[in-house]
Amino acid sequence: MPFAIRDATEADQPTIRRMIKEAGLNRMSLNWPNFVVAEEEGQIVGIGQVKPHGDGSRELASMAVVPARQGEGIGSAIIKTLIEREPGVVLHLTCRRQMGSYYERFGFRRLEAGEYPPYFRRLIPIVNAVARVFGTQILVMRRETADAGNFGAMAKTGASRPERLAVQFEAAHENFIRVVESLTGDQWRMRGKNTPGMRINDEDEARPLGVIAHHVAVNEKVIMGRIQAILSDSPTPTLKVKETNARHANEYADTTKSEVLTLLQESGSQIAKDLRTIPDKMLDKVRELPTGGTMTVAQRIERVLIGHLQGHQGSIEATIA
Repeated sequence: MPFAIRDATEADQPTIRRMIKEAGLNRMSLNWPNFVVAEEEGQIVGIGQVKPHGDGSRELASMAVVPARQGEGIGSAIIKTLIEREPGVVLHLTCRRQMGSYYERFGFRRLEAGEYPPYFRRLIPIVNAVARVFGTQILVMRRETADAGNFGAMAKTGASRPERLAVQFEAAHENFIRVVESLTGDQWRMRGKNTPGMRINDEDEARPLGVIAHHVAVNEKVIMGRIQAILSDSPTPTLKVKETNARHANEYADTTKSEVLTLLQESGSQIAKDLRTIPDKMLDKVRELPTGGTMTVAQRIERVLIGHLQGHQGSIEATIA
């Protein structure tokens, strides 16, 4: 029986984490709703995802095929499927210099440093400083929207966009809760490090991990409230992020894990419910950003609501690693 490509399910999460670890790949942001898997006779033989970053870029990432099945076209099939799922979207990836020609087959081209999106501009100099020690180089590559659709129609998922976004949020939310639950008393008081390769809102995460967790818990509802304001054509006042976060850190310096988990559990289910009630066509509603450019409601859900969770989780994980 030949392998088949399908959307990942929650039950696949342990396998995804194991395969990424065995392949020696980045173990951050491994949220199953972003993945597709190649399956044969009930066994997963390959995985890959497209993950969003806080700067709005989207990265083809976490490509792994079991060693015994490499060279059989499984990786290529996964890449084509992921591209089909992102019609009209610019995709980026990082790879070793030796793999550049392989990804050129799928319409990716190598970028010069001045072309990098902010996330990669912050990350790649650090990564390449280490890579040079091992005699290699990490490239950043991009696939423009003009290449979209070369591999056929978008893969059918059977789920509406609001449902998929809700599931994606739930997965990120549950991952964050698991990280919070795992923190020891000493870790709760540790000063945070910035998410590797990026700084959230260009701010420093040097505040206790417990305060960071509380910040995420209370701001979920704030972010969702601003999304709902856009849906109803209400104003969204500019936030003074640094001042607000500094005030929050002082007010909640003694917050407990129990308090944070209660807040997360209360807000998570309601936000997922609210996401599922958004009409599909409203996900394309656009509003201008204070810094210039625009963002759709769907992009705000992925990049701001979900990205906020994942970014701060990255800070916590980097601190306790």
